[in-house]
Amino acid sequence: MQSLFFPFNRVLVMDSVYFSAVGLCTLVDNYAGRSVSFRVPTFSALKTQLNISVAAEERVLVITELVSGSEPLCEGLRFLDNIKVGVQASHYKVVVCTALSDPFLLSAVIGREPNAIVHRDEPLNVLIRLIKLTKNNQGVTNLSPLILEKLEKIRGIRLTQRELEWLVIQTEKMGLAETARRMGIHYKTAATYRKKISKHLKINIREMDSILAKL
Repeated sequence: MQSLFFPFNRVLVMDSVYFSAVGLCTLVDNYAGRSVSFRVPTFSALKTQLNISVAAEERVLVITELVSGSEPLCEGLRFLDNIKVGVQASHYKVVVCTALSDPFLLSAVIGREPNAIVHRDEPLNVLIRLIKLTKNNQGVTNLSPLILEKLEKIRGIRLTQRELEWLVIQTEKMGLAETARRMGIHYKTAATYRKKISKHLKINIREMDSILAKL
C-alpha cells in the first residue's frame, strides 16, 4: 500500500557504506509503499541522476552522508553549495544523514541550508519524521534531537567561514602546510586559524591537535 504522506516519486541515496545505502533504500521504499529509491556511489553520479530526475519533473529527495568511499567532506559541502539554489527553489529536497559528531563541522553543514540533518546513531523513525517534515518546510533546516544536543556544546561560540573551512579540511588529516596550500593562504595564516579555534575552545594547541586527529 502506498503511503499517502510520501510526497516524492524519486529518492536518491548516497552513503559511503554499501549495505547502509541498501538499507536506506529499503527503508524508504517500505515507507513509500513503492519502489522510489536509487542508490548512487559518488557525487558526480548523484549530480547526473539529480539532473535527470529534475528534467523528468520528478519530485526528488536526496539522502546523503556527505562523504563517499573516495570523496571527503569537502566534496559533500561543495555539492550542497552547488545545489543550494535548487533547494531554495524547492526543485528538490535534501536530507543529510551524517556520522559527524563535531559541532563545528555540523555547523558547517547547517550553513549550506539542507532541508534536514539527522545523525546516523538515531532511531530510523527520526529519519522518517524529518523526511515527512521536508514536504512543507521553506528556508528552514530541521535538526534531529541528537544534532541539537551536539550543537548545544558550542552555544555562543562562532567561527568565521574561513576558520570552518580550515576545520573541515582537517578531517582529511592534512598538515598545516598542505592545508595552507589547499586554502590558497600562507602557512602562518593556517597556523593562526588553528590558534584562534583553540582559543575559542579554551584549550591548548596540543589538545587541539589531539581533537583534530579524532575527526
